[in-house]
Amino acid sequence: MLDDYETWDESPPSEAIEDVKQKSKTGEEIERYIVDENISDLDLVCQFLSSGNAIQQQNAIRRLEALFQEYHAAGEGRKAFDAIQGPLETAMVTYDSDSHVDTSNVFIEVVNQQLLTKQEIADCLLPIVLNVLNNNRDREVLDGWLNALYTIVPVVDVKLLKKEVTALALSKGEVDETVQSRVVCCKVLGAIVPQLDRESIEFSFFSKAMALCQDTDYEVRICMCEQLDPIARAVGAQLTKDSIMPEVFELLNDEEAGVRMAAFECIINMFDIIPADIRKDKMFGIIKEYCTAQDEVTLQCIARLFGPLMTKVAPEVEKEDDWAIFLQSYKGLAGNSDAKLRELAAFNFPAVLKAMGPRKYAMHLHASYMQLCNDTNEDVRACIACSFHEVSKMLGKERGMTYLKDAFLSLLQDQSQEVQNKILGNLATMLGMFAVTNEQDRISAYAEVLPAVLHVEASMGRNWRMLRELVLIFPSCTDYFTSDQVYENIIPLCFRYLAAGAAPIKTATAAALPLLLRRTRKIVQRNDIIQRLMREYARAKSCFGRQLYVELAENLLAVFSSKFFRDNFLEEAVNLLQDPVPNVRMKACLLLPQLKRTVKLPDDVELLERMSKYCTALTTDNDRDVAASARSIVEDFKVTPTHGVKKDPTMSAQEFEEFDATDKQKEKEEEDMLSKEEVDNKKLSEAAQKERRARLSDSELRIRARLQGTGNRPGLQSMLEAASGRSSAGESSGPAKNVRDYLSSREKGNARSYRSTTGTASRIGRGTH
Repeated sequence: MLDDYETWDESPPSEAIEDVKQKSKTGEEIERYIVDENISDLDLVCQFLSSGNAIQQQNAIRRLEALFQEYHAAGEGRKAFDAIQGPLETAMVTYDSDSHVDTSNVFIEVVNQQLLTKQEIADCLLPIVLNVLNNNRDREVLDGWLNALYTIVPVVDVKLLKKEVTALALSKGEVDETVQSRVVCCKVLGAIVPQLDRESIEFSFFSKAMALCQDTDYEVRICMCEQLDPIARAVGAQLTKDSIMPEVFELLNDEEAGVRMAAFECIINMFDIIPADIRKDKMFGIIKEYCTAQDEVTLQCIARLFGPLMTKVAPEVEKEDDWAIFLQSYKGLAGNSDAKLRELAAFNFPAVLKAMGPRKYAMHLHASYMQLCNDTNEDVRACIACSFHEVSKMLGKERGMTYLKDAFLSLLQDQSQEVQNKILGNLATMLGMFAVTNEQDRISAYAEVLPAVLHVEASMGRNWRMLRELVLIFPSCTDYFTSDQVYENIIPLCFRYLAAGAAPIKTATAAALPLLLRRTRKIVQRNDIIQRLMREYARAKSCFGRQLYVELAENLLAVFSSKFFRDNFLEEAVNLLQDPVPNVRMKACLLLPQLKRTVKLPDDVELLERMSKYCTALTTDNDRDVAASARSIVEDFKVTPTHGVKKDPTMSAQEFEEFDATDKQKEKEEEDMLSKEEVDNKKLSEAAQKERRARLSDSELRIRARLQGTGNRPGLQSMLEAASGRSSAGESSGPAKNVRDYLSSREKGNARSYRSTTGTASRIGRGTH
């Protein structure tokens, strides 16, 4: 029930009015939101940065990348930055952490897209980045600007790195600085060492880096462990052996578990550059010790690093006992009760298989892999599905057929759409896994795969993203399934999606169906698809269907030869130029230059005249969008040549030669597209017709002779026409048979008996069969 004051005949209470006044904007605040519509984008960004509120500043930051792109295209990238530099530096003083991160991302994109020259990056961007790193203490902000520094460092001059960046890092690494500052020092040193030579590193900060390995705070020691690998690669093997490795071995015994795990990861990363004697005598034993550990922290570290570990260590493993240690460790991870460890084991399986080789899969890894494929945890199965194509590729077709078929079918029909989605991403690749040499095995495998694919489609419901992924795979199905299987199962799905799918699915299907049609080998099936496209889309009652036909026509032009398109689709595409719906006309007219290229003179001169007439008419169409579209292509249409012309002004000579050669190749492939069955049937049909014509030839000649001698009797004339017609149609019964009987009876002088038996000659000629 409403309160008493909420009735129509009473005014709102005073406290409600006061609340509205407090929440309303003042005239001055409203004035700050008003912007001159004639102001340029550059001036608008500067205004928002310098005097705008938080929302306007965010808007300005989002515009920065596009602004740099625009001015870079005009050769004025530096001009744009000079204009916004002052307002940007002013605004950054009051930035929140999100604004800092967004701005750092803009800097990264400017460098990656080369919107400023290297010198401009050094002059404009680097000072801002160093200033933020020197003065800000927020961890999220520092991480964002450190990412920007990592992007900038490789493109600036080495002298500037030595002078500016190294000085900043060393100042942040002083003992009296905060923990966060010393962490920044470690990360900056790790970023610049790949760009410096050994002497510069050793002279400038090598001793400082080694001192940070013994920092009193574990965060600094962990961070420094992460930088030891690039430092070791920069300073060389001898200095690594003498100075870095002792520090690493000491960190492996650190009191903090996080430091020990960081040191172990450092060993794995550095394994290939460490001298062979140290690897064999000391590091190999340390790795085996960690692999047999059972504490939770070590297990997490080993599970995360097992793939890189096996990749680095495998060349050093010589004894089967050593392999047994690593295999037992992996089996323990794959069967662990912690789902996170099993997920990490699944993630690292391709690297483990690559390190051990496919020959050891059946005996040592198959059981663990099947266990992960059938894991109760959805994330584990999804991780397996992501890399399933890599595993199948490494095992090869024969082993894949033997060991992976059941797992593949299980994952494809998984109850989780997340798992299905992961495996769909590489389904086109995985279908080739069953294309084995043995034909019977291949046919049997694909007979099982097709129902699984259809099951996936049926389980997707309204998930248009997954449906679109499936549609994109359809063209590859023709490489593995028979023409009948594709026609009976895949083609109906395509027409269903065209009729009732979401817009992205329709677009994907309009691209996939022409490819499927091109690979349809049976004439009957191909003609049925073409007629259905004509009936349901080219002549559809719905304008959306006719629009879709234009989209299909564009894809058909790209897939088929000019001859095939001209013979099957051109007429209907031209008719849509006079469609009553403006949107259809607008889409159709944009195809005119491509349609003209398929016309062959003099056979299609009338069609070309119609196209020219429609093109001219569309430029003055009542709908302004249609007219604008027509005017945009009218010049291209005029200069585009018809099919068979040896020169195309819209292409270079090389491009035209490639286009013409491709078109001829497509035409030849289309002629050879019939399956062997169709070719054999066609040859048999032609042979039968030839034989029938030979049998009737003598009879027809005798009939013609008698016609000349009897005054061209109507009955005999009808018989001759009927005989000839049936013969050409390939039939041996009916009037042709009666003709032979008639001639035989005439030769015996028994024409009256023949007429009494079979009826008059005229009746024979008109007989219906």
